[in-house]
Amino acid sequence: MPIRIILSSLFFALATGLFAQSNLSWESALKNKKASLNVYYYENNYPFTYKEKGNVIVKGIEADILNEFVGWAKKKGVVITLNYIASAEFNKSYELLTKGTPNSIGLSSLTITEDRKKEIQFCPPYLKNKTVLISSGRIPTLSKIQDISLHFDTLTAITEKGSTHEKYLLDLKSSYFPKMRIEFGEENPTVKINQNAKYFGYVDMIQFWSFLKKNNSSYIKMHRVATIDNERFAFGLPLNSDWQAAFNEFFESGFGFISTKKYRSILETHLSSEVIESVELD
Repeated sequence: MPIRIILSSLFFALATGLFAQSNLSWESALKNKKASLNVYYYENNYPFTYKEKGNVIVKGIEADILNEFVGWAKKKGVVITLNYIASAEFNKSYELLTKGTPNSIGLSSLTITEDRKKEIQFCPPYLKNKTVLISSGRIPTLSKIQDISLHFDTLTAITEKGSTHEKYLLDLKSSYFPKMRIEFGEENPTVKINQNAKYFGYVDMIQFWSFLKKNNSSYIKMHRVATIDNERFAFGLPLNSDWQAAFNEFFESGFGFISTKKYRSILETHLSSEVIESVELD
């Protein structure tokens, strides 16, 4: 094949690819008055994103906020379709986001971290978080984190691969508990810890609260000396996305979305008042 034809074909393929990418942008959405977003989420992540049994509609704090964004965009003349894509594992959902097209967005109660900022963009935070260390109620309550290797020596830590909870456990292992054993699971660690007293682990306080709400006879507890309370949750976007401008405007315009009655109403729909006081952004 002549070199001229080969170069022409390569140029056409490159131009087509660039057009397809640009057609997935927020800038393109403003021009075309329509767009779609691929929404990657970690399924059964109650009360953030979940489906009730037999229901195809995704519900939760994050889904409600995203629906408010869709309503905000509609007022600007842009009709957005949401394509929810579920993953059984947090790590898989996050990986899909990092490799996603420009019109992708990640939910899954993503914690903002410096390492993740190298891989994705973050929208403004929508919630604070406290991460709590939990175990069976039969385990003595830690009064000093330095004693963890004494009281937890027969236990095994459980966590989700690639999560911030894994990092916090590795920090504990490095500083105070070098013989710590760690297992990885797909389900909420709280469930496993409740089922088997040999396990312990870090979970989001909201996850812990939501589990107790449904299982109020369970004897599991927090070890408050190990609580981590400097986290923020936010939606994630691929590095090649320009949708951050839209989400920045949605969250921060005027007094900001988190100052609205609708934001408070969403939290009250999914959380109790004592939890809201701990996690609501000021």
